[in-house]
Amino acid sequence: MWLSKQSAAREGNTGGTSAGRVTGVRGSMTVMGDGEYRDVAVYGPPGISALPLVGDNALLVEAGGEKRLLGVRNNTEGLEPGEIRLRSAGGAEILLKNNGEVRVNGQVIAGGEEEE
Repeated sequence: MWLSKQSAAREGNTGGTSAGRVTGVRGSMTVMGDGEYRDVAVYGPPGISALPLVGDNALLVEAGGEKRLLGVRNNTEGLEPGEIRLRSAGGAEILLKNNGEVRVNGQVIAGGEEEE
């Protein structure tokens, strides 16, 4: 415990997290939480880029002396553990089901394994 704290302090990473609400995304990301944070960098999985909507509940982490957006609260309603849903604000949706199905806007375009 002591060692990890010392390492984090040396790297400028206090590990502090906070929650807030996205208040702006045009030009720079702004999040209002325990303070107002501007020019917040957005982090996510490699190959996936997304900007949150104004009003989204955001999770911020502190690293290198700056707050960075780790993600926003997701709606997981209707998902089973292990499934993935990509949804745009306009309603487009891709759903990867546990049974191997791929659904695009509700249409199945790839079936799962057939049971015998």
